[in-house]
Amino acid sequence: MCQFHGGGTSVPSPDRLGRRALLVGAGGSVAALALSAVAQAAPRALGRTWALVGATVIDSVRSSPLVDATVLVHGNRLARVGRRRDVVLPPGTTVIDGHGKYVIPGLVDMHHHLGGTSLEERAANLRQLLAFGYTTIFDPAVSLPDLVALKGFAESVDAPYPRYFGTGPMLGTPGGWGDFGTPETRVVPSSSAAASIVAEFAAHGADAIKVANDNVLWGGGSAAEMPEDVQVAIVAAARRHRLRVFFHAPSLRLATQALRAGARGLLHGIVDAPLDRSFLRLLRRSDASALETFSLFETLGDVVSYVGRQQAFDRLGLYPSSVYDALRSPEAIAAIEAFVDPSVVAKHLPMLRANSRRLFSSGANATFGSDGGTFSQALGVSSHLELAVHESAGLRPHEILRGATLGAARMLGRGYERGSLAPGKLADLVVLNANPLQSIANLHFVDQVAKDGRLFRARDLLA
Repeated sequence: MCQFHGGGTSVPSPDRLGRRALLVGAGGSVAALALSAVAQAAPRALGRTWALVGATVIDSVRSSPLVDATVLVHGNRLARVGRRRDVVLPPGTTVIDGHGKYVIPGLVDMHHHLGGTSLEERAANLRQLLAFGYTTIFDPAVSLPDLVALKGFAESVDAPYPRYFGTGPMLGTPGGWGDFGTPETRVVPSSSAAASIVAEFAAHGADAIKVANDNVLWGGGSAAEMPEDVQVAIVAAARRHRLRVFFHAPSLRLATQALRAGARGLLHGIVDAPLDRSFLRLLRRSDASALETFSLFETLGDVVSYVGRQQAFDRLGLYPSSVYDALRSPEAIAAIEAFVDPSVVAKHLPMLRANSRRLFSSGANATFGSDGGTFSQALGVSSHLELAVHESAGLRPHEILRGATLGAARMLGRGYERGSLAPGKLADLVVLNANPLQSIANLHFVDQVAKDGRLFRARDLLA
C-alpha cells in the first residue's frame, strides 16, 4: 500500500488562527512531502460521453438505493441516472463496469483551511482531498491572494483539484475573536467600514463572507463581542454583492443574534445550551444553514484520543504511524493548551452532540466540516471521520450523506447544480468499494472520483 503524506497532517500553530506560537509537530517536513506525494494525475481518457453501468446508486434525494443502475455522463453534466434496463446508451459511449461499486454525489467539506505554511502546500493539500472523494471544499478564512490563486488552480477543467470556494479573511471586531492581525483575518472597526471591506472581498471573488463573534468557548468570557449594528451592516453590504454571510457564533445567544442580523449560515454548532423550538423555528424561517465541526472540538478536547481515532479509522494505512505520532506529540499538545483549555472544550461535547440530533430532526438544512488544516488533523482522514463521529452520535448514514452533499450545496446556494445525482446537474460523483449505508466509515474506500465529468482513479491521485 502506498504511503500518503500531506501538509494537512502538520500541526498548524495558533499563529495560523491568529495567536503567536511556533509551528510544531509534523511541521514543514511533512508538508513539503505533499508536493511530491501526489502525482499530477490526469483524468481517465473516456471521451465526451461515458457511463458507469451496474453500480448501486445512493443519492441524497432517493429514499432507497438504486440497484443495478446506470449513470450516464455527457460532458460535465449528468445525462441520465436510472436502472440499467431503462437507460439506452448513445452510440460511442465509453462503458465502465460498476458491478460491486456504490455511487454517491461528490462530497463537500464545508469548513476546511487546507493547512500548510505556503500557497504551494495549501494547493497540494487541496489537490489531495480529491482522492478522498471531496469534489468541493469551502475555506472560511483565507487571505485574498491565496483565495484568488486557489480558485485559479481549481478552475482548470482537467486539473485534479476539488472545486474551491472561500470567504476571504474572517471578519472580527476590535479585541474580539478574529482580531489577530493575520492575512486570514480582518477587523471591522465600525458599521461604516463594512461596505468597503465587503466590496474588496467581492472584487477578489469571495463566495461568501465569514463573521466571527465568540465569547463562550475561546475567549473565556473576556473577548469583545461584535456590536449588532456592525453585524447588520456587514449583512447589508454582502447582500448588495449577492453574497451570503456565515457566522462563527457557537453560543445560542450569539447565534440567535446572528440570525436576526440576517445570517445565512452558522458555523461549528451550538455548544452552550440546548437548541430550543424558538431557535430552530428562527433558523428555518431565516432559510439559514447550520454547519457542525465535531472534529475540531474532539481534537481540542482530547488530542491524544482523537488522533488515535483517526489512526484507527485509517484502515488503508494512508499515513505512516510517524505522522500520527507527531500529531499527538508533546509539542502538539502544548500548541493546543496554549490556545484553549482542553477540559473546557471537553465539557461542551455532550451538548454539541445532543444539539446535533435536535438539529437534524428539525428539518433545518445542515451540513458538516472538519475544520481540517488546523490542529492535529490528518488531511482527508479527518474529513471522513467527521462524518463517522456524527454516526456514532446517533445520525443515520443517509442523513449524513445528504448533509455532506445536498446540504452543503444548499448552504452555498448551489443546490440547483450539485449535491445530488440528477440529470442536468454537474457530474461530480464518487465511486466506492463498500456500501456507505452499512456504515458511513465505508466512505474511506474510494475507488474513483469524477469532478466536472472528468473521472480520476483514487490510486492515481495517491500514487
